[in-house]
Amino acid sequence: IDLRVDSGSGSIAMDLTQLSLTALTLDSGSGSSSIRLPESSSAYTVDIESRSGSVTMVLPADTSLTARIDSGSGSINIDLPGDVALRVEVQDGGSGSVNLPNALARIEGRSDEDEGVWETAGYASAQNKIEIILENVGSGSINVR
Repeated sequence: IDLRVDSGSGSIAMDLTQLSLTALTLDSGSGSSSIRLPESSSAYTVDIESRSGSVTMVLPADTSLTARIDSGSGSINIDLPGDVALRVEVQDGGSGSVNLPNALARIEGRSDEDEGVWETAGYASAQNKIEIILENVGSGSINVR
């Protein structure tokens, strides 16, 4: 399923754990969004554009996915499974804070900047990988935990 969701000012809660996704696109306005993503034997993509509403995503174990996030003033909370191969790329740090797990090591970018790339040890050789690309942080906080 290539699922596209366009949400205005209302809140949404999506439990997608029983679906077979090839892609998810979410365009949300001022309402909060809660998303539980499915495990998959095939990699899939998640594209989120959020303006002022908060977004909470729960990512699965045993899957590979790439999530691209463009956020405005709402917070983004990404809950990861334990011991996941993770890569986070911050392209535009904006004025919001970016909070990443301590297990990540910076592999690109200057230590005095928010922009850069972080990875867990063994990311390149892992079978299942989660990549999070923060295209624009805006003024909301990003919490990857």
